[in-house]
Amino acid sequence: MTALLMLAFMFAVYGFFNLFNINIIEIADDFISASENSTKSIQSVIIAANAGARRKGFLSKIQVFFAETKRILAATNRTGFFTTLCVISVALLFIGFAIGIICNNPFLSLVLAGGLAVIPFWLVKLSENNYQNNLNDELETALSVITTSYIRNNNISKAIEENMHHINPPVQDVFERFLVETKYISSSIPDALLRLSTRINNVIFEEWCLELIACQDNRNLKYTLPDIVGKFGNVRMINGTMGVDIYEPLRELLITSGILLCFPIMIYFLNADWFSILINTWVGKLTLACQILVVFIGINAGIRITKPIAYER
Repeated sequence: MTALLMLAFMFAVYGFFNLFNINIIEIADDFISASENSTKSIQSVIIAANAGARRKGFLSKIQVFFAETKRILAATNRTGFFTTLCVISVALLFIGFAIGIICNNPFLSLVLAGGLAVIPFWLVKLSENNYQNNLNDELETALSVITTSYIRNNNISKAIEENMHHINPPVQDVFERFLVETKYISSSIPDALLRLSTRINNVIFEEWCLELIACQDNRNLKYTLPDIVGKFGNVRMINGTMGVDIYEPLRELLITSGILLCFPIMIYFLNADWFSILINTWVGKLTLACQILVVFIGINAGIRITKPIAYER
């Protein structure tokens, strides 16, 4: 009966939005934009200024979590997807809560609501790994051909311009902006290179740009550029060698979590009385909720440590 009521409620909400032509994505986008552009009070400014001096609370961690997701989406040119991501997360939250209510387990409702809500953000985090590997490959190709041309002609703008057909997105857009700036906005190459270094979040790329700035005063430093570009090859080789090992902790964690989630089913076949205690008593319901909570916490930790090898500042 509870399941039918929850299903009827979901269909009623869906019909309400369709009846009045309400776009929930646009509403969420307006709400997020309003919250981001709202004027900060003096108290919030003071709290933000002192945030680094004390331990972060739960709300601060959530803000950092959202900020990290926005950073990844911005880096992968999917900034507009954040609102849709939040809507999907809220929908999964209600689904998790409904599953717990159907199972008559309020503890499980809270755990599933929180756990399912973060799944879209986990997927975004995992997608960053592939993006970083592809970005490193594109940067290696682009910087290699540009460096070769620059060593020959001592003109970075000309070197970039004559190799634009070798450069692919998203790196291509960054260098196109550099050419536009140096041609039509400012002729200061060091200033343009400094701005260029901030447009891609990559330590090797930033080092390459800063070395180019130094080359404007000392042309002999241009011969150090190939060594900097060669670091991409080192990173690619290490990631290729350790590609399986990088994802090994997450894979083992998922296997362990799957076995852990199979325990209630195993108990059902081994001893029906034990299964009844697990499902029908408060102690059993709390135990089951804690079990699933441990699974979500473990997966979150596994995703956080799963990332490709990269140079650090």
